[in-house]
Amino acid sequence: MAKFTILTLGDIHGREIWKDILFGSTYDFESWKAAVIHGGHADSDFWKPKDLSPTHFRNVDKIVFVGDYVDSFDVTNIVMKKNLEDLVFFKEHIPDRVVLLIGNHDVSYIVPNQICSGFRSEMKHDFYQIYTNNTKLFQLAFQYQDVIWVHAGITKGWLEVFDKFLEDTDQHLYKITKDMINLPLVDKLNQAWEMQLA
Repeated sequence: MAKFTILTLGDIHGREIWKDILFGSTYDFESWKAAVIHGGHADSDFWKPKDLSPTHFRNVDKIVFVGDYVDSFDVTNIVMKKNLEDLVFFKEHIPDRVVLLIGNHDVSYIVPNQICSGFRSEMKHDFYQIYTNNTKLFQLAFQYQDVIWVHAGITKGWLEVFDKFLEDTDQHLYKITKDMINLPLVDKLNQAWEMQLA
């Protein structure tokens, strides 16, 4: 059986380091992006750097970003916005291999009154637009075999409270949530995120 390689990247907070890890450099990412924009297939041989590192995106089967794409104390608004747009571009063009999970700093720009440290009020509109225009590209959880990826973990206590909510016949969404109760955990979490329950 062939080895399945998953590369996990966490909390980039506007930094471009993911481009160095996955492409070799920001320049190489921009070269790849330009080639894709001009008709090249995102995963074909049209763009081959000389040396592919073990973490180059072509050498891994799945790339999981665990959220917190924005909010920084040292990265400018312009760099953060471009970086988020580049992540969306990457996911759009290699959708089966790239996973974009939602983190608490991302939620700050989607859900009202959920402010985190480093929040950029002047970027609220721009980030909100990027996240909401690309809702289907983001998810709350990802699973491969018996490992689950989420931004900050799942506690037993939180899961018990969440399940009680889903099972509560008095809550106004019960007709919808009752069907979620027996879903696998990752599907339950992702569906709850889509419904803005989690």
